[in-house]
Amino acid sequence: GGGADDVGGPLRPVLGRGGAGTPLVLDLREPGEGGVGPHGLLVGATGSGKSELLRLLVCRLLERHGPAELCFAFVDFKGGATFAPFDGLPQVAASITNLEDDAGLVERAQTALSAELARRQRVLRAHGVASIVDLPSGTLPRLLVCVDEFSELLAQEPQTIDVLTQIGRLGRSLGVHLLVASQRLDEGRIKGLDAHLSYRIALRTQGAAESRAVIGVPDAAALPMTPGHGYLQAAGAVVRFVADRSTAAAVAPASERPGPVRRWAHANGPETDRTAGADGQTVLEQATRRAGRRPGRARPIWVPPPQRSPRLDELVDDLATRPGRGYGSVAGQGAQVPIGWVDLPERQAIEPYLVDLSGGRGHVGIVGATRAGTSTALRTLLLALALRHTPEEAAFFVVDLSGGRLSALEALPHTAAVATAAQPERVRATIRHVAALVRSREDDPTSAGGRVYLAVDGLTRLRADHEDLEAVVLDVARRGLRLGVHVLCTALRWLDVRPPLRDLLGTRLELRLGDPVESEIDRRNAARVPRGTPGRGLTAEGRALY
Repeated sequence: GGGADDVGGPLRPVLGRGGAGTPLVLDLREPGEGGVGPHGLLVGATGSGKSELLRLLVCRLLERHGPAELCFAFVDFKGGATFAPFDGLPQVAASITNLEDDAGLVERAQTALSAELARRQRVLRAHGVASIVDLPSGTLPRLLVCVDEFSELLAQEPQTIDVLTQIGRLGRSLGVHLLVASQRLDEGRIKGLDAHLSYRIALRTQGAAESRAVIGVPDAAALPMTPGHGYLQAAGAVVRFVADRSTAAAVAPASERPGPVRRWAHANGPETDRTAGADGQTVLEQATRRAGRRPGRARPIWVPPPQRSPRLDELVDDLATRPGRGYGSVAGQGAQVPIGWVDLPERQAIEPYLVDLSGGRGHVGIVGATRAGTSTALRTLLLALALRHTPEEAAFFVVDLSGGRLSALEALPHTAAVATAAQPERVRATIRHVAALVRSREDDPTSAGGRVYLAVDGLTRLRADHEDLEAVVLDVARRGLRLGVHVLCTALRWLDVRPPLRDLLGTRLELRLGDPVESEIDRRNAARVPRGTPGRGLTAEGRALY
């Protein structure tokens, strides 16, 4: 459990003991500096101590480096138990887990890692240098990306090898280190990456062939069943070692050790030595405790996807705190209004999604299957408009044909009329009244007042019960936008919106569909919208919407 403070140094963690009991130092510096290089592979069968060795490596690095010097990105294909003890530490820039059941999350992780590489390239260009070693101290911390169960990850999502290879190719100059770990090795899946792996560690393997694939010799297959026994292959040499344990008792750093050893006599036993250093803590406990006290915090490169939809007041408050994007400062009557969160993994951010009703984007179509949240999305849009405009600036004419979720809007001073499916004559009167407003504004442009929003929740039901009114809505959409009259509508699928009207919908939102093949935005991403979570969907650009 000790030795890191005596032998290890920056980027030189002590992992255990090699031949003759000498410390085994994994030197992650460049070969020209005496190290083995930045990228490595760790393979160990179940029970060989792979997870324990990964935790020990992180502990040793935490002992030496603060967030300004080194940060971590943990990627665990399964539950994330390996790296769970490090959650929340200031050095952790990303903790990405539970990828097994969500292909969309895997792609999101790939995008976030690629975005971090691109960001680091921009930092180097801004300073006019080609490598992180030429940057002023403290400008950019190094990053260690640890990927556990990577073979299973590649088996399910083979394209992940592209971003791992990108890290292998660019990481040296950008200060990004990569360690991929797995219980078994599938050589065919790491083609392209293997050329960038400068060191390899094999704990006990499942067979001699796998041992040869990892370290070039069959010896790892014959290692004892005891966890922690392994081989390190680097710089043309293969060294056997026994790893330390993160659960072992910690030894305090030399700077914290007491002076002379005090002897304590016990009436019922021999004298014992007492040192006050680690207070009975394990290596893991000591490393995480001290790491949590270090000043600063790593810049996040992974923002976990939201687990719920936002409240409208949250969105408004968020916009109010963003420089230059205050909710009340959006210029023009065709204001941008927030209706949800949009996921921007390439910017490592989740931001309010703004619906822009200016220009040709003024008509809105929201499509989604039953219980996908289309009515709630339309109600949120109208409420956001009500927050943005006075009743003199915006009037709502609401046709609620999807179960009454919009009836509550009748209490708004902006609402001129609400008609439900149980009021067929009122439905007809409401739509024809908006059509008359369009004609009136055409005949006398000076009579135009504020903007008018005709909200039809349920075009599918409108066609079934009032087929002739569909043409009236289309006419309002064709002629109304330049006169300040907007059409906001929902439907179960795009086929329920006739092509002439569909072509006029400059803003389209797509929630969960009954059949993703019917998506007009992105079929692949539409298939990844989860069921049973109303409000989830896609923006017109194909981004995840919450």
